[in-house]
Amino acid sequence: MPLDGLKRRLKKGGDDPKPGKRKKKKLTKKRIILLSAGAVVLCVGVYFLVDLFSEEELTAVTGEITYGSLSQDISGTGTTTPADSVTYSLPSSEADVTGWYVEAGDTVEEGDLLFEQDDSEVDEIIAEYEYEILEYEIEIDEARESLSEAQEGLAGLTVTAPFSGRVTEITVEAGDSVSNGMTLAYIADTSAMEITQYFSYIYESEIYEGMEAAVSVPDSALSLTGTVTDISYVSYTTSTGLECFAVTVRVESPPASLTDGVAAEAWLTASDGSQIYPAEGDGTLEYANKRTITSEATGTISAVYVTDYENVSSGATLFTIDSDSYETQIESLENQIETYESLIEEINEDIADAEESREDYKRYSEISGQVIVADYTEMRDGTVTGSVVICDLTSMTITVNFDELDADQLSEGMEVTVYRETSSETEMYEAEITYISLEASNSNGVATFEGEITIYSEGELSAGVNVSYYVDVGGATEGLLAPVSAVRSYDDGYYLIVQSDSEPEGAIEVDEDYPSGYYAVPVEIGSSNESYVVVTSGVEEGDTVFLRYQESAPSSGDETSSGGDTGGFGRGSMPNFGGGGMGGMGGGMSGG
Repeated sequence: MPLDGLKRRLKKGGDDPKPGKRKKKKLTKKRIILLSAGAVVLCVGVYFLVDLFSEEELTAVTGEITYGSLSQDISGTGTTTPADSVTYSLPSSEADVTGWYVEAGDTVEEGDLLFEQDDSEVDEIIAEYEYEILEYEIEIDEARESLSEAQEGLAGLTVTAPFSGRVTEITVEAGDSVSNGMTLAYIADTSAMEITQYFSYIYESEIYEGMEAAVSVPDSALSLTGTVTDISYVSYTTSTGLECFAVTVRVESPPASLTDGVAAEAWLTASDGSQIYPAEGDGTLEYANKRTITSEATGTISAVYVTDYENVSSGATLFTIDSDSYETQIESLENQIETYESLIEEINEDIADAEESREDYKRYSEISGQVIVADYTEMRDGTVTGSVVICDLTSMTITVNFDELDADQLSEGMEVTVYRETSSETEMYEAEITYISLEASNSNGVATFEGEITIYSEGELSAGVNVSYYVDVGGATEGLLAPVSAVRSYDDGYYLIVQSDSEPEGAIEVDEDYPSGYYAVPVEIGSSNESYVVVTSGVEEGDTVFLRYQESAPSSGDETSSGGDTGGFGRGSMPNFGGGGMGGMGGGMSGG
C-alpha cells in the first residue's frame, strides 16, 4: 500500500488528535499477505493492570517490531457466475411443441437444436400472401390488355393505306370527330378484278382452277381473258330449278376505264371445244382486293392527305387524328401496372420473411456449454410456456467492490489469483480483472468501485461457488515491520506506543490510555499493506509495541471484548501472518 494510502486510512474519519487531547482512532482493517522467508515471531506481552476500584480486568495486547520483507495485495471473496450464458424462451405461446431435444445437465455444442414448435401458422400466412399476389396478377393482366388497346389506339392516330390502290371514296373531312371503328374511306386494288358466276353441276367435271376463261363487258364492248381462281361447290338453285356451283374468274390488269361493279359475263371452253355458259348470264366485275378504312382511335380528324379516286402506295398516310386521351390512359395504365408489380414484390418479401420466421419456431444453441434449465409446460388453455438456459462453464466471473483506496492500484487486465479450499486441498485458478467501473458508489461513507474478475476455470468450477481472490499490487519491501494496528497519527505525523525501561529521547505525551512502561514515540513510516507497515525510523527490531486493551477471559467462560478496538484483529484473536485461509500461499513476512 502506498504511503499516501496508509495516511488516508489512518486519518479517515476526522481530524487528528493533538497531543494532550483524547481522541481514539479506529483504523480500517484489510486482509494482508506477507511473503514468509522464515518463522514469524509475534510476541504478545500481557500486562495485568489491577484496578482495585473496577470490576473488570483489562489485558494489554502487544506486538513486536520485526525485520522482514513486505508484499502488498488486495483480496476478497465472491460467488461465481458463468461468464457467458443464454436463455431461450418459447417464441409463440400458442404453438405446440413438436420437438424437445435437451434436458438439464446435457452438454451442447454451438448450433445444436434445442427445441422446435409447430409452424403451420406460417403456412396459413403464406397462403394469404399468395392469394393477394393472384389478385394483383389478375389486375395486371387486365391493365396490360387495356394498355395494349390504348397503344393500338395511339398508333391508330395515323391512318395509312393497307395496300397500293385507289381511294374510291372519302367519308370525312378535317375537323370531324370520329370514334373507334368509324368509316373514313374506301380503297381498292385496281390491278385485278374478279367475277363470280354460277354454273350447272352438269359441268362439274369440266371446270377446274387455273382454267382459262373469257369475260365480256357489254357496256364497254370489251372482251377480256381471265383465269378460274376459285371453285365453291355450293348448292345454289336458279329460278328454273337448276342446281349450280360458284366459279370465280380473275382478270389481271383490267383497263382503267372499268369501275367496280360493272356488268359482265364469263364463259368457259370445254375440252371438246364447246362453250360453257353460266346458268344465269348476269354478273359484275369487282375489284379483287378492296377495303373499308375505319378509325382505330377516338378523336378529331386533324388532316386529310388524299382525295377521291387518288391512287396511293401501300403505307401512305391518308389521315391523322388528334387525341391526348391515349397518352394519358397509357401513362395511367403503366403506373397502375408498376404499382401492382411493386405490391407483388413487397408481398414476396413478406413471404421470404415468413419463411425465415420458421426459424423462430426452432431454437439453436448460440454457445457451447451445459444445459442448466430445460422445461416447458402445456397449459389447460392450450398455451405453452418454458425455457432453456445454457451456461458456458469454461470461465466464471465474480462481482466485487474495490475500496477507493485500492482502486487506484488496479486496472483491467491485471492478473488475479483465485482459490477455493476444499476438505482436502486448495484449488487454484488463473483469473484477471476484466472490468472496473469508472464511477464510485457510496454507502455509509465508504466509496467503492464495482469490478468483475473473470476466472478461467475450464469447467472445473460450478456456478454459485464461493471463492477467494488476491491481487498482487506491489513488490516486496524489506525493513522494520510494525503491525498496522499499532500505528497512531497526530498532527505532526505518526507514533507508536513502545515499551522501554526509561523514557526514550523524543517521546511525546498523548491523551491515550496505555500501560506503564510504554511511551509514545514518533516514527516515520513507508509502504504498508493491510496488516503491516514499514517503519523507517524511531524504533528498533525486537521492540514491543502496544496494540490495544481487551477484557481478560472470565474464569468461567470465553473472553469478551472491551470495545476499545483501535484497528486490531478483534475479540482477542491473534493475527494470522501466514496469509489467511490460503495455507500461507502468496504472502508472509521474512524474518530478519
